[in-house]
Amino acid sequence: MAAKSGRTIQFEKKTSLRSVLAMRETMLLLLFLAVNVMNISISPNYLNSYTLFTNINSFMVKGLIALKQKICPETILLRPRTST
Repeated sequence: MAAKSGRTIQFEKKTSLRSVLAMRETMLLLLFLAVNVMNISISPNYLNSYTLFTNINSFMVKGLIALKQKICPETILLRPRTST
């Protein structure tokens, strides 16, 4: 058996603001917020419950697909072949 040497390995993952902003999820969130702010400023009828739920529904599908690709990156979404 080996004797303890008294050494320890310390590892701390350091995240900087630049690395957080470079993440795809952060960019999508910023894009989502920018689109909503632009639409609110253009149309006064945009900020109602129906429109908010419709937008959340449409982004939810894209988010679930992105989540699946993040969890299982080896799976590829295949399209059926079309005969031409």
